[in-house]
Amino acid sequence: MANTNESLWPSGVYKVTFLQNPEDYRFRFVEVGQGCTCSNEFTNCIHGKCDNVSAGFYCTGKNCSFGEQEDCGNRLTEFPGLQLFNGRFGLHVRTTREIPKGHIVAPYWGFLTTEDGSNPLLKKRYLLMVKSFGYKPAPIEGDKKTRRKPKAKKGGNLRLHIDAEYCGNISRFFNHSCDAYCVFSERRYKRRMAMVVIATQTIPAGKEITVDYGKDFGFKCGCGHCAA
Repeated sequence: MANTNESLWPSGVYKVTFLQNPEDYRFRFVEVGQGCTCSNEFTNCIHGKCDNVSAGFYCTGKNCSFGEQEDCGNRLTEFPGLQLFNGRFGLHVRTTREIPKGHIVAPYWGFLTTEDGSNPLLKKRYLLMVKSFGYKPAPIEGDKKTRRKPKAKKGGNLRLHIDAEYCGNISRFFNHSCDAYCVFSERRYKRRMAMVVIATQTIPAGKEITVDYGKDFGFKCGCGHCAA
């Protein structure tokens, strides 16, 4: 289990293990090539020498030299030993194991949406912008369903966000820091997309997992350093 303190999980948040996409938004196809040739002795898929990492792809059983094993650092999985705890700003997350630099700490799951947080009546504290533009496929001929299509931007491309307000995974509780251990990054695989949290330095066991929200959340920090 990645989260070793399940009792603290809030009852109003549904826990999910993959990106929720009920509107069937799509992303342009990217060619993933032959995949990586990493090994435990070489890079373990967490540094720029990994072909998948360098190209901005996440690893799967089909494009990674580790195959179906999940012991590489570029998979869409939560790092083992992440733990919820109560802190100054509500729920926080710490790691009970050392996390290597470059390792994916966790993906960021939630609902894929065109909602951009501009509506003041909607509470959107967990809205993360996706880097790649998506699109809505045209209805299949003869399909009787009628659904309102989101407004298209830039030649039919849609600006999408991941909303983790009411559903998500443990990365939903990673708090902001101006001197964070992690950053958000987008990883692709063919037509699939995932936003992930990556360790930019080795994170010692017992430390809180922090990430710089910055422009990814439209966040403005009010600390003395940033406000100066």
